[in-house]
Amino acid sequence: RSTLPAQLGQAGRKKKNPLTSKPPYSEINEQAALNQMLVNPTSRDLLSTRLEASDFYQPKHQTIFDAILKVIDRQDTNGTADITTAVADQLYRDNDLDKIGGMDYLATLAAARSAVVLDATDGQPIVAATIMNANGQVLGLTNADGQVPAEYLPQLPLTIRTMGYESAVVATEADTVRLEPSVYELQDLEVSSADRNVVRLVFFVRQYTSLTGDTKQITQVSESMVDFFIPIRKARKIDGTAELRVLYQRSASHTTWADGRDSLQCPAVEDLSFLNSLVTIDSTQVPEPQSFALIPYDSIAADTLWSKHVYPHQIFRRTPAGYFVTIDALAKQKNHRFSPWYFKLLGLTVDINELMATYVFAPTTRSMHRLDELTSMGYSLQIDCRGKWFKRAMGSDAPVDMRSWAEFYLVDRTYLPDTEARELMRDKEAEYPLTIPAGVPPLAPIFQPLLPEPQ
Repeated sequence: RSTLPAQLGQAGRKKKNPLTSKPPYSEINEQAALNQMLVNPTSRDLLSTRLEASDFYQPKHQTIFDAILKVIDRQDTNGTADITTAVADQLYRDNDLDKIGGMDYLATLAAARSAVVLDATDGQPIVAATIMNANGQVLGLTNADGQVPAEYLPQLPLTIRTMGYESAVVATEADTVRLEPSVYELQDLEVSSADRNVVRLVFFVRQYTSLTGDTKQITQVSESMVDFFIPIRKARKIDGTAELRVLYQRSASHTTWADGRDSLQCPAVEDLSFLNSLVTIDSTQVPEPQSFALIPYDSIAADTLWSKHVYPHQIFRRTPAGYFVTIDALAKQKNHRFSPWYFKLLGLTVDINELMATYVFAPTTRSMHRLDELTSMGYSLQIDCRGKWFKRAMGSDAPVDMRSWAEFYLVDRTYLPDTEARELMRDKEAEYPLTIPAGVPPLAPIFQPLLPEPQ
């Protein structure tokens, strides 16, 4: 199960990256940053003020970055060809052109494709944002530098979705997309009655799931109403870990075959929304990292904790729009993979390669964030699947790639006495009408006629 884990209580202790001899870096991401400085004037201005040569691991990239800064200082930046030539001239004058691989390498950098997703408020990269094509198929995530992997670019235009931000579209191969934070207004959080120890949170959930095999591809979207009961103080006979309960659900699917046929179904024949069953919420309060202590609450703060396997384990970000926590649930797993043994009892082989969770809390001036301040959550999942069920669903023995993105939006929050909370939890017939909050991104167009908004 994926929870808002108790280890977040360790957020105040920033872990040192264990690879002191060779810090984690990505040559692709370094090339992408230099590409943006060579081809995109807006990114050039932004990155030149936020990066330093020491931020690059490769010496040749440090040298190229310094040359770009010298060209910018001379204000010789009129167009892609001009700045690339000007940077080459600068490297030649500094006797560095051959050291970086010559004009050929510089031209390769200028021609590279690297769409990037940034925060509109401060230009920082948006990590692990979900990338979807026009039909709602979940393709993958932005990387640690906010870059859209090149293999997804042939499916332009692409939609970028992540919790706490408005959705946006990547229109070109070298696009720089800036996501605007979405502000969610909550009612007063103060609870006057001392005996109301439990909060009931009701969320609208939209989940996209894609199965891709060698003969066909299925994309399903489901919309649900779910609730959690979370003890905010000690409550009798109510566990500290809240499990999700589904109160309403509808779904539709789109199937395409390799021979060009396609089909729309409503409701979906197979229920692929099992991510709901993986989600729980731990009632632990979430502290901010110690590094935030001296940063004013009206300023932006960010920090990252690394795992020993060179993956960012937890990413913390505080902005005027809220407090964001992104967790890579597999960061501590060897090879960044988890294979649950219990699936094998069902004749299935399931290798989970990606399980990311993002939690968004309402803005506050406290360094400790409560679970009743949650406004939205997002979960991203990628699995390699084999076994009888997948063979039947996909009509093939070939391994199946499953990708899923689920977004949770708070629609109701009620504080309850212990007794009333337990009664509601035991109600097996509980329902909640479909309620889509304002500001939720629209459905992929292909599904809109099948799942119309409630009147």
